[in-house]
Amino acid sequence: MKLALGLLAILTCSVECPAGASPCPRLSYYAELAGKATGTPTGLLEALWFAESTCNPNATNRRTGARGQGQILPGGSAARGFPDEALWDVSLNAILSAEHLKRWRRRCGSWRGAVTVYHGNGRCSARSRWADLVIENWRNGR
Repeated sequence: MKLALGLLAILTCSVECPAGASPCPRLSYYAELAGKATGTPTGLLEALWFAESTCNPNATNRRTGARGQGQILPGGSAARGFPDEALWDVSLNAILSAEHLKRWRRRCGSWRGAVTVYHGNGRCSARSRWADLVIENWRNGR
């Protein structure tokens, strides 16, 4: 179900968001700060957040409990020991999601692999249409 919703969100932006427009205009400031702090591309963060939560900092995954725009899992490696309630902070969620993505980029050797693992597939080299669409939207500036 999450995959279907994520693909729908990505495809919607592919159709409705003009090239070069931010998919997360309300979160662009946080993406820029987190991107600069971690060396993660701002546009990739926004494309990822759009796919994960449609850029909703109040989003909750009912099945896993993942929180915020970056869908940080309480108690997971991306949460880095922060209390569950702290994950609702938009700026903290931005930094944690950017750091997590950057760590996977170092391990996987590519942003595509990092996005694949970030989304929940345990292997950097796994085929993921979801990751392909996130990367495509990032590269097309959507």
